[in-house]
Amino acid sequence: MSRLPIFRVLGGLIGTFILIGTCIMIIHPVDDLMFERILSAVTAIAGGAYLIAFAIRGKTM
Repeated sequence: MSRLPIFRVLGGLIGTFILIGTCIMIIHPVDDLMFERILSAVTAIAGGAYLIAFAIRGKTM
């Protein structure tokens, strides 16, 4: 029960990062290299957040 808010917060953070990245791409038309860089950064942030979530879940169990 206590881990539901954690996932909700993480989901919100991931969603915010993706939204910010999309907004940046819409406002500033960038070349393919920059697009790949932003995409990889968003993916890395999302992956790190999921790893942290699993670590927290493992500790609470």
